[in-house]
Amino acid sequence: MTNKMNTAADRDRRQRNGQVRGRDLYWGFTLGILSNLATIYMLHSSVGTMGWAMTAMIVGTFIFVMINSFDCMDDLKANADDMD
Repeated sequence: MTNKMNTAADRDRRQRNGQVRGRDLYWGFTLGILSNLATIYMLHSSVGTMGWAMTAMIVGTFIFVMINSFDCMDDLKANADDMD
């Protein structure tokens, strides 16, 4: 590895980028869990009157969490590869 990208500012920038993307990953999972718990409660309390709408909400939340997770993990991997 060359020292071209190994200054103190570069290391600090990579650490800060990792911290921000790790936080985004954490909040994406938290939002997905809370949304799914609220949806399950609504399904349980409505007894089938809003079944299809809630199913669409669960699928939409799942897609959001997966896209968020893949994006964050891809950035974290690129950040880790840049440190080598």
